[in-house]
Amino acid sequence: MSRQSAWEYFTRRVSNEIADNVAEADLSEDDAMELAVEESQAARRSRSH
Repeated sequence: MSRQSAWEYFTRRVSNEIADNVAEADLSEDDAMELAVEESQAARRSRSH
């Protein structure tokens, strides 16, 4: 599998999971994006320490 194929597979799968979670959590897309950004930043901080 090429890098491009892997990237496309991964991003499609993750996008679908995010959409499902947003629907279940009753969040707006903006709220879901804000939460995702906050969690990504927290994960980066934890890796650097």
